[in-house]
Amino acid sequence: LNANATAGSGSITTYAWSSEISGNNASGSVNTTGTYTITVTDANNCSVVATSPSLTVNPSPIALVLTGTNICSNIIGNGTITSSSSEVGVNYQLYDGNGGQHGYPVTGTGSGLTWTFSPGDGYYVIGTNGSGCSSTSNAVNIVVNVNPTASPNFSANPICTGSTTTLSANAIAGSGIITTYAWSSGISGNNASGSVSTTGIYTVTVTDANNCSVVPTSPALTVNPSPSALILTGSNTCTSTGTISS
Repeated sequence: LNANATAGSGSITTYAWSSEISGNNASGSVNTTGTYTITVTDANNCSVVATSPSLTVNPSPIALVLTGTNICSNIIGNGTITSSSSEVGVNYQLYDGNGGQHGYPVTGTGSGLTWTFSPGDGYYVIGTNGSGCSSTSNAVNIVVNVNPTASPNFSANPICTGSTTTLSANAIAGSGIITTYAWSSGISGNNASGSVSTTGIYTVTVTDANNCSVVPTSPALTVNPSPSALILTGSNTCTSTGTISS
């Protein structure tokens, strides 16, 4: 707000504003709706009292609160940026961390909004209403989390009927710690390994704390038949030598 004062017979010595601008200043920043009055006095103690036009302060839109959804490294695609709400009629524009504009403005409906974009840092949204007032959201990242890996295998293969072998996931964590192991068959519970005895291929789903998973399969387990066990009988004798036969 500027007084725009012009001196008369004497130089101007004081500016006294009714509100917001303090000190002896010819101008200053204001942000409240209404009119402002200034008293301008010169060296001859002559003064004038002037009133500004009414200042209109239009409301700014409420800044969106964004959430970024990360993606897993084995997924080819984009992550999402979402807000839980929006204001009707406000135009929202997405920007990246370098200030680059992405896509076209999206008009708020009162419901949440979603943008789908490639991984990156510092995404934010500026909302602008019909009065030209704007607000800026928080910044979010879309991160690529590295998946766990696994190579299930047996401690022994082949085995014989009636025997067991240990099947291990041999998993290595990616960006997050491994939280669950789910086997297709043979091993129950959340276990990285267990004993199996059935011919075939076993599949394990390994999932980490970022909800990234991998689903590898084992080699085929071969279970060879064992020979039939002999059934022996013994014959007693009164001499020093007996016989055993099958």
